[in-house]
Amino acid sequence: MRAKHRRAIKMAISLKFAGVTLDGVEEWGDELKNRVDPETFPRRDGSIIQEVAFKDPIRLRLPYHVSKADEATLKTYLNSLGALMESGRDKLYLRDDSRYLNAIITGLSRSHRAGDAAALTARGVIEFLVDDPYFYSDTETASAEQDPAASPHTFQITNSGKARTPVRIEIKADAAAATDVKLTNTTTSLFARFSGTITANQILVIDSKKRSIQNGGANGLNSFTGSFWELEQGVNNLEYIGPVAVLVTVYHTERWILN
Repeated sequence: MRAKHRRAIKMAISLKFAGVTLDGVEEWGDELKNRVDPETFPRRDGSIIQEVAFKDPIRLRLPYHVSKADEATLKTYLNSLGALMESGRDKLYLRDDSRYLNAIITGLSRSHRAGDAAALTARGVIEFLVDDPYFYSDTETASAEQDPAASPHTFQITNSGKARTPVRIEIKADAAAATDVKLTNTTTSLFARFSGTITANQILVIDSKKRSIQNGGANGLNSFTGSFWELEQGVNNLEYIGPVAVLVTVYHTERWILN
């Protein structure tokens, strides 16, 4: 009996960028190097440039092949695709798992092949630059709000991602002003200290990702010492030192190198 041969059927991958589903993408791949061009970040003192290899941006090249029921539908899709060139940096989802890359479209092409119905089918390549080479969770994680009864006050927070991740520390002066507050990640011995005064009912925000200090909405960088530390993978032990009439919350977003 003659064996029956089955033809492999290609299944398009479902991707989404800036809220638009990218149809007809049949493959994607990424490559992450652990060192950028040395001319981009020349070697300097460790106090200026960290003594680590900076992660290179990811460049994605996504070939696509779309077929629509009629010419108007194809044009509508291609118009929406072209409009993404104006969208700037936005979220790129490669899987339906609530994890995204911060990406920018850097190239878009369209072509037709002999045998294709030009009014119904289009092929091309979408190119992305991912300058921040991490997959991020859609959900921000917050520690339990801390209401210290004594100083020092210790608590824990868990980073369930597979990469270090920056934190956003919010310290609210509760009923009275609070002066000189310090939060240390004792897992790494790194600390963030604000020696200024937080007015009653105002919030101090120490943002490690943005490298910024906002005290009641005003720039408080001049009163900051220490570092914009990150959470290690797993459990991190934290220690608060300062006035106890405060509320402390630590926020982070889990992230991964590959997804």
